Amino acid sequence: MKKVVVIGTGKVASHLTKALLAKDIDVAQIVARSEESAQRMMQVIGTNIPYTTQKSAVINDADL
Repeated sequence: MKKVVVIGTGKVASHLTKALLAKDIDVAQIVARSEESAQRMMQVIGTNIPYTTQKSAVINDADL
């Protein structure tokens, strides 16, 4: 299974994340500028995905 990290929490990132999840692709992490934007995205997509606001904490074994 492919593992994806989504960078951003705006409209495009939200739609992309929903589409990836619908295709059973593992969205392993969201990279957000702030805790608040990450929480808003979780509400929009309707699920909880691990997220970070720190560049140094981005997982490095993702396929995309």
